[in-house]
Amino acid sequence: MNHRPALILIPLTLAVSAVDAAEPLDDFAELREVLFTGGEVRVVADYAACEMLLDGEPVGPGPEAVGGLTIEAFEYFAPGVVGNELGYLSFSHSQLIAHRDYVLNYVRFRVYEDGAVEVTARYLDPQNHEVLMDEGFTARLGEAVVFYHDD
Repeated sequence: MNHRPALILIPLTLAVSAVDAAEPLDDFAELREVLFTGGEVRVVADYAACEMLLDGEPVGPGPEAVGGLTIEAFEYFAPGVVGNELGYLSFSHSQLIAHRDYVLNYVRFRVYEDGAVEVTARYLDPQNHEVLMDEGFTARLGEAVVFYHDD
């Protein structure tokens, strides 16, 4: 009697169930609530679907690149707290990567209560933090930048 196919199907079923469980968070209030109650949230950014900014000016769609991360720490700023008109969530991540030479890859997200999303991506020299690349991207919550939460 051969039971190997069943053993293979069990991990595949579990993997599909885990993928199915991720729910997109398309609303700012829902995203904020999940974060405020300690829920784990992941973000995926499709940069080609974002508007790319260089020196603060729009230059068209971003590059054919996708990035994602789990939000480990965040801050929320209510309207007016830091001179901001709209409330927003902010979080960032940096890691050392090999890109020609080693660089610190830094990315910051700001998600505004009106659904606007700003992404800043920078490469920094790991020795002196000199900015080697500085790009910005704008998008709408749930479109080019999607947040996921496991229910």
